[in-house]
Amino acid sequence: MLRKRVVESTVGSVLAVLLTLAIAASALKLSQTLHADRINDLRLTVTLETVELRERVEAEIDAVVSSLLQLGTALRLDPDMTQAEYEIVAETIVRDNPSILNLAAARDLRLSLAYPYEPNRTILGFDLRDYPDQLAGVARAIRTGKVVVDGPVELVQGGIGSIGRYPVTTIDAAGEERLWGVASVVFDHSAAIASAIGDVVPSGLLVAVTSQGPRDGALHVLFGDAGVAASQDPVELGFDFVGGNWSFFAAPAGGWPQNALTHPHNVAIAALALLAIAAIWILQIIMRNWDKAELQLLRAVEAINGGFAMFDAGGRLLAYNAAYTQMYDRCRGAIRRGARFEDILRAGLRNGQYPDAVGREDEWLEERLALHAHPAGEFDQRLSNGRWVRISEQRAEDGVLVSIRVDVTELKEAQAAAEAANRAKTEFLNVLSHELRTPLTVINGYARLVGTPGAMPDSRRLASVMDEAPDDPAALREAVESREGSIRRTMETIRKSADHLLYLVEEMLDFGKVEAGKLTVEPEICEVSGLVDAAVEQCRGRAEGKGITLEVDAAEARVMADPKRTHQILLNLIGNAVKFTEAGSVRVSVLPRDNVVEIAVTDSGPGIAASELESIFKPFYQVDSSSVRRAGGTGLGLAIARDLAGLQGGAIGVESELGAGSRFTLSLPRSRKGEMRLAGE
Repeated sequence: MLRKRVVESTVGSVLAVLLTLAIAASALKLSQTLHADRINDLRLTVTLETVELRERVEAEIDAVVSSLLQLGTALRLDPDMTQAEYEIVAETIVRDNPSILNLAAARDLRLSLAYPYEPNRTILGFDLRDYPDQLAGVARAIRTGKVVVDGPVELVQGGIGSIGRYPVTTIDAAGEERLWGVASVVFDHSAAIASAIGDVVPSGLLVAVTSQGPRDGALHVLFGDAGVAASQDPVELGFDFVGGNWSFFAAPAGGWPQNALTHPHNVAIAALALLAIAAIWILQIIMRNWDKAELQLLRAVEAINGGFAMFDAGGRLLAYNAAYTQMYDRCRGAIRRGARFEDILRAGLRNGQYPDAVGREDEWLEERLALHAHPAGEFDQRLSNGRWVRISEQRAEDGVLVSIRVDVTELKEAQAAAEAANRAKTEFLNVLSHELRTPLTVINGYARLVGTPGAMPDSRRLASVMDEAPDDPAALREAVESREGSIRRTMETIRKSADHLLYLVEEMLDFGKVEAGKLTVEPEICEVSGLVDAAVEQCRGRAEGKGITLEVDAAEARVMADPKRTHQILLNLIGNAVKFTEAGSVRVSVLPRDNVVEIAVTDSGPGIAASELESIFKPFYQVDSSSVRRAGGTGLGLAIARDLAGLQGGAIGVESELGAGSRFTLSLPRSRKGEMRLAGE
């Protein structure tokens, strides 16, 4: 028993030692991890701050480079510029950039122009070849053909600064590009950098901007603390501007913090390690489960087929997914955890995210915030990219608001298309009923008139002659001929109305074949003049009746086409021109091209708005149903004509201007002598 107790005691001690060692190792690891996290967080903060500072410097230097490019362009346009002209150009360029010390131009590498003139006139005539430190940068600019920035360098007029150089070329008499010289800008890099970041460098942060010498490769400090670049592991960022070789260094004042034993974290870890063994493992398990649950939640949120956002009771953003930021691309910069919903909306208003708010921004913002504060079901929202999202917001008992956004653009488009199709079909049926009723009324009326002899004046006159002068052959013959003429005119009217009815029926049947894909063509070699003359003659009577001049300018050409279907197309185009032209002329022209023959129908009618030019070829579409009713037609003619042209390997186009008339063109494949082929072969 004693032995057993000793063994158990020994085992317990060993376990206690092992547990102590394990806790000590864990505490050490935790201390190192916390310190590494502190360093990483601090380094990330410094990096983000450095990126912002670097961007400010880049913007300042890019402004200098832009000034140099403007100067080079001016010299290229006017290589013989005088000093006075040069000063005017230079003064305009440097007006808003105080860091620029001077602008110079070296024709054939000799300084010939300078601004300002008085402080720099002593350098005029200097040959850059005599200054090796500067010649290297000049040669590099000429070799690359781009802006090259060097600094710091000793200036020929004295002092230290940075120089940007840009090769200027001109076109000689032979039309070849040759080197005119070099344009240069001298600027105070320290002043430029100080102007960009002097007032915004965070306290406790040491920064330095350096440049690598083009000849010796050494780092030269342009701005800031020279010791930052040489400190232990500073944040280093390169610059992204044309022709420069600069670097930005940053580090905390006093260096990166050390993992001292006296640090409060280490003291707390050492003091609580033995007392919190169980708590540590329990907490670890809880945290592991918490992290797992949080990760699962985040994955579920990202898997949502739409935008997801969650706001707290105060309107601050708690969580969101990638789809949410993609939907609101113009206010993406404002979408972050902790951002207020109102700030996100205002960012979107500034950037034009919400088209429906244009012109009424304040009113729209107030309405949207009211909906957010008191959700009332679903509503749709139009975005700047033309997409539509359906927003559903629900507020929980604790005040948290969950918002789901689903892209319903396709649904909206389908709904709009269905409504447009329904309107077009209704309008088509109205027009069709009118078109059918008119000839049917004519046929019915004249048929009744013919069937009622006493109702026609010529019939009554014939009856009167037969009663009063039955023995007068001449009077009887005249009365009979008048009666027969009246019947012929009546039957001609009935025939024209029947032909119009037949045309409407055939047009609808053709459209049905097109929709079913059963309409076919039989191409053959055709003389264009014959096709045009036949269609023109068929429309000439109506044109003359309206007092419209119908002109034809038909060049000799042959096409591979179906004569019946081509006649149908031309009849539609010429008939429409005559139909909608109240005064003036209609001209039909034949223009042979390389591989096609173009038949153009030009009228002096009312014209068509540019927004309607593509829609007029859609089935059931009518620009103005009232004008269609006045002129006649179903609105299917152009849709059928375009399909018939396409089946023959051709096309129909249109050019028009309101108040100036229209020009429709039919293009058909051209047929050459000895060649016979089907369209599409």
